[in-house]
Amino acid sequence: MGEVMAPDLAELRAFTARLRVVSAGGDAGLGIEWLDAIEALKSVGCAAQAVITDDVATSIRKDREARRLPRSEWGRGIASQIALARRESPNRGGRHLGFAQALVHEMPHTLALLQTGRLNEWRATLLVRETACLSAADRAIVDRRLCSDPATLDGVGDRGLIARAKALAVELDAASVMRRHRKAVSERRVTTRPAPDSMAFLSVLMPVEQAVCLQDTLGRDADSLIATGNSGGRTRNQLMVDLLFERGTGVSVASGVPMAVNLVLSDETLLAGGHEAAQLQGFGPVPAGIARRLVADAVGSDTETSLQRVYSCPQSGALTAM
Repeated sequence: MGEVMAPDLAELRAFTARLRVVSAGGDAGLGIEWLDAIEALKSVGCAAQAVITDDVATSIRKDREARRLPRSEWGRGIASQIALARRESPNRGGRHLGFAQALVHEMPHTLALLQTGRLNEWRATLLVRETACLSAADRAIVDRRLCSDPATLDGVGDRGLIARAKALAVELDAASVMRRHRKAVSERRVTTRPAPDSMAFLSVLMPVEQAVCLQDTLGRDADSLIATGNSGGRTRNQLMVDLLFERGTGVSVASGVPMAVNLVLSDETLLAGGHEAAQLQGFGPVPAGIARRLVADAVGSDTETSLQRVYSCPQSGALTAM
């Protein structure tokens, strides 16, 4: 085989433009082959991005070192530049940089599988994540055992891959794994983020044994309510959510939300059936009808309810009086 010549930037952009119009033309078999080929292309592209990302970071650091800048300045802003090039947030840029450096300097076999399309970006990320607590030498051992032979991970799902990487990490450095676990436990937390249709995701990061116990308990009690005819027509999932809410707040769902409804809405929305969305603190915009229902549920319950008039500048929206 002759040497493979790397494309220049113009060739890559031209190929990208051609790829936009790819179609299977109604041929399912051809379509499956296209999917397979494009998936391999994505993996190869991920590997190329990793190599280039590490090269960019190394080049910038060397340039700053040569210009005798303080060591604290050598890495400043590199992750942000990478994030901008990849159209991602600065936080994600830092993750991409760490991922690239791990592959290039400590996990050559994983990188090779990416470069041949035998491993995708997500599975490579899992391997990098599960070996992050190890020394470079131990990480290299996990890399060699799992990825030096492409057949090792064939047919292994994501959970199986994680389990193998964890088992090897414990075998090589149990103390580091335990330190990482203790740190993770210390960072347990509860967060919320908006979901479609004026819903929200409540996420709890906790030790796995607690999470499994909580889910099993909610499921058991929901099943009991269904079996005794006390479900009120609710599904198992609905019951589990309602039980979680009741036990977390000490109040039934039917009695309203026991909190200060930090809801900002116009007088027309509240009193005259207006359609302007309200703003719920910590969540974002809430449709007018739902905002009115939240207030009505609170007023119609034992929940303490108050209304505060807020005046703002009609041009800038800045608060002027309360």
